[in-house]
Amino acid sequence: MNRADRGPVAMLMACSALLGAAVYFSAPARADDNDSVVYAYTATFGGIVCSTLDEYPSFAGIMGIGQAMIEDGLTGYQAGQVIATSAIEICPRHIALVRSFADSYEQATV
Repeated sequence: MNRADRGPVAMLMACSALLGAAVYFSAPARADDNDSVVYAYTATFGGIVCSTLDEYPSFAGIMGIGQAMIEDGLTGYQAGQVIATSAIEICPRHIALVRSFADSYEQATV
């Protein structure tokens, strides 16, 4: 991939992470294989998600976290769910930021 293509691809991945967070906050709960991946990843890295949000409490911080998870093999949807689950379960002080981030994406896609 050439350098000119990286920006749009990174934005697409970040948007996928946003979509995952937006869906997480608005969709009814259901158990499936995706949930086990999300909960296992959150159990392992949720503390790091929270400490990163402590250091970078911004939309850019959330996008960076999502991008790192996508590079680690998660889908954008799963990354968004991990970020939301981490905020809800480990660092509720960041719920408003994550919800605002998800809402901004939802408004941008309507």
